[in-house]
Amino acid sequence: MLEIYHYPLCPFSRKLRIVLREKNIDFELFLEKYWERRTAFLAMNPRGDTPVLKNSKGFIVYGKAALFEFLEEAYPECNLLGGSLIGRTEVRKISEWFDDKFYQEVTRYIIMEKVIKPAQGSGAPSSDFIRAAKRNLLCHMDYLKYLLSRNSYLAGDKITLADVAAAAQISVLDFMNDIAWEKHQEVKEWYALMKSRPSFRSILHDVAIGVTPPEHYSNPDF
Repeated sequence: MLEIYHYPLCPFSRKLRIVLREKNIDFELFLEKYWERRTAFLAMNPRGDTPVLKNSKGFIVYGKAALFEFLEEAYPECNLLGGSLIGRTEVRKISEWFDDKFYQEVTRYIIMEKVIKPAQGSGAPSSDFIRAAKRNLLCHMDYLKYLLSRNSYLAGDKITLADVAAAAQISVLDFMNDIAWEKHQEVKEWYALMKSRPSFRSILHDVAIGVTPPEHYSNPDF
């Protein structure tokens, strides 16, 4: 069985958990507060970030791209990248957008200010950073609307890694009640489809000390 070192509000940990369930892979979760920089954890992953995967032979994988390329090759039965070169490239492009640009411009600030700072006791959240993240979010929601205007899902007519990457980021913001869903109906309908998938079920029951999600968070139908 795979060992997964994760933090519940880390979007990349969520992305990994969803992918593993989409692929019907058994795994065991180990909570890792990555900002504490635990010595044993750093020995596994010198980057000091989550998630980290360890297989039954002791092989360790980390890194946003390496993790999911490993899973696609090791467990090809459920293909989340697509069949054609163009299709796979489109999935990778969109996944990278949410893993990198969305995270750096939105999710990272929300997690740092609302979760990590209070956990570290390192001062009050910065309202300036939070406002900037919410302004950036509007542009990314427009990008999501554009993608959904072309297809039922972000990279075509079926779920791919692109949808998982985006939904993992969105789910963290939804947990923090930082999305005004009434202004983003198209994205809300897509996200409801994602929330209703069995692979998403455990994500909807995550808890975090000091944070109470809104009532709609755990409801697959909003």
